[in-house]
Amino acid sequence: MIRLAQMIMDPVRNRATRESGSALLMSVLFTVFAGGVMLVLLSVLLSQAQSAQVAQKNTRTGYAAQSGIQSALSVLRSNTKTVGVGASAITYGDPTKLPQSLTGTVDGAGDGTLSYTVELQYFEQDPTGQSDAWLATNAMPFPLTDDPGAQPKFVRMVSEGADSAVGGLAESVGDRTITALYGFTTTNVNIPGGLIHSTDTASCLKAGAATEGSSVAMVPVAECNDDQVNMWVYDTDYRLKLASTIGAPTVLCVTGQEWVPTPTGTNNSAVDATLRSCAATNDDAYGNQLWSWDFPGSWVGQNRDNDDRSQRWLGLNGTTLVENTTKTGVFNPTPSVGAGGASHGTHQIVNFSEFGRCMDVTDAVISKNFMIVYPCKQDPTGTGDNMLWNHKWFYDEPVGAATSAPQSLSVIAPGNVTYCLTARPTGSGNTDVHFTTCNQPDNVASLSHAQKFIRNADTGSTLTSYTFQLADNPALCLAAVPEPGYAWSHIRLLTCNGSSAQKWNAPAITSGSTLGGYKEIG
Repeated sequence: MIRLAQMIMDPVRNRATRESGSALLMSVLFTVFAGGVMLVLLSVLLSQAQSAQVAQKNTRTGYAAQSGIQSALSVLRSNTKTVGVGASAITYGDPTKLPQSLTGTVDGAGDGTLSYTVELQYFEQDPTGQSDAWLATNAMPFPLTDDPGAQPKFVRMVSEGADSAVGGLAESVGDRTITALYGFTTTNVNIPGGLIHSTDTASCLKAGAATEGSSVAMVPVAECNDDQVNMWVYDTDYRLKLASTIGAPTVLCVTGQEWVPTPTGTNNSAVDATLRSCAATNDDAYGNQLWSWDFPGSWVGQNRDNDDRSQRWLGLNGTTLVENTTKTGVFNPTPSVGAGGASHGTHQIVNFSEFGRCMDVTDAVISKNFMIVYPCKQDPTGTGDNMLWNHKWFYDEPVGAATSAPQSLSVIAPGNVTYCLTARPTGSGNTDVHFTTCNQPDNVASLSHAQKFIRNADTGSTLTSYTFQLADNPALCLAAVPEPGYAWSHIRLLTCNGSSAQKWNAPAITSGSTLGGYKEIG
C-alpha cells in the first residue's frame, strides 16, 4: 500500500516541481521585460523633459527679444534736443545721442539670466527686403552726427533674447533673435536763426539785450555764445529780427533812421541801428525796418513809403551797428539767418540746405565758368525792379503733375540777352555748370541736350523731390557744394542722392513714425 501510494504521489510531486520551475522562469522573464519597458519609458520621459525645457526657454527668450525691441524704442524716442531760441524753439530728436547697441535683463525673471542684446543700424533709405551686403554697405557710419544733410530715417533693430543653458545642451539652444524696422518721424523744416558774421567770420553781431531800444554791436566770435542776443532771422517780410523774440508778445526788429517827428540828423549822417518793436508797415514803424541784402555784402534800407531804396546801408561805426550812406561789404550771414522774401515768385531759386542762399551768376559776370549760391538779394517793393539781374533765374514749376517736361533755366543779362544754364560735356570731369546763349529759352527743340533740365515737385520720393535733374541724364541733380577756400558754394551736377543740398525752392516735408517688419531670424 505504501509503495502504491508513493507510485501515485511521485508523478504529482514531479509535476509540481516542474511547474514551480516554470513559474520561476516566467517570473524572471516578466521582471526583465518590465525592467526593459521601464527603462524605455524612463529614457522617453527624460528626453521629453529636455525638449519641454527647451520649449519653455524658447518662449521666455522670445519675450526677452520683444522686450529688447521695446527698450530700444524707448531710448530712440527719448533722446532729444531743442533747436531755436525763445518761443519759436522746437524739440527734435538728437542723432548724436542714438545708441549702436544696448543690453538689459527682463524684470521679474528671478535669477536675472533672462536678457536681451539689441544691435541697431541706421539708414537714410528704407532697408526692407535688402540683402545683407546692401545693409552692410548702406548703413550710416557710427557715431551719427547732427549734420542736417545726413539724418537717419530708418533704424533696423536686431534683438537677441537669451537665458541660461538647458542641461546637456549648448547655451545658445533655445535663444531667439528677431528684427524690427522703425521709421523715424522726420521733417526737413528749416529752423531760422543764425549768426551774422563779419566778412572774415572773426566776429558777429550781438544785441546789448533782448529789450526795446537796445543797441547792436560787432563782438569777437568767442563772445557769440548767447543765443538770446546773437541769433538773427532775415524773415519773409524783409525784416531783420532778433530770433529769441519771434513768437513772443513783442518781436524786435533792427530799426534805422527815425521817421518822426523828423528824420534824425541829416540824410548823410550815421545813426545807431537799434532794436524796436516790429511794426505792421514801414510807415507805422519807429524808423526803417525793411532791408534788402545786396552786393557788396550788406543790407540797404527802404524809404518810408516802401516804393524805393533809401540808399542808407547797415554798417559799422567802430563796433556799433549803424545806418549810414556808406555802401560797404562788412557782413557775412550764415545760411540759417534766412532767405528773406526770396522764392520762385520773385524769380529766385533758394537752396534748402543753405536756406539763406540763392542761385547766383558769379560776380554778375555771365562768362564765369562756375556759378554759386549767394545770400538772396531782395526787393521789398515786390516789383523786382531793385533786384540785380543775376539773381533772377527763370523756370516753370510743374502744373498738375509732380514732374515738368524738359525746360531751360535762364537769366536775362544786360543788353536783354538770354542765357541758359548748361552742363559740361559728359566725361569732362568738370561738374560745375555755366551759362551759354540760348535765343529761345521757351522753345525746347532749340535747346541743346546740356541745356535741358527737369523740375520736380513732390514726387513721393526723397531722392527726386524738389530737385533739378539733367533731362539727358536724370541720374544727375543740381547741388550746392561747398568749395574749400571760397566763401560761397558752387552749383554742380552730381549723382542724385536726395540730400537737402540738392533741393531747391522746397517746402518742409514731414513723415510720421512707423514700426513694423517683424521677422524672426534665429
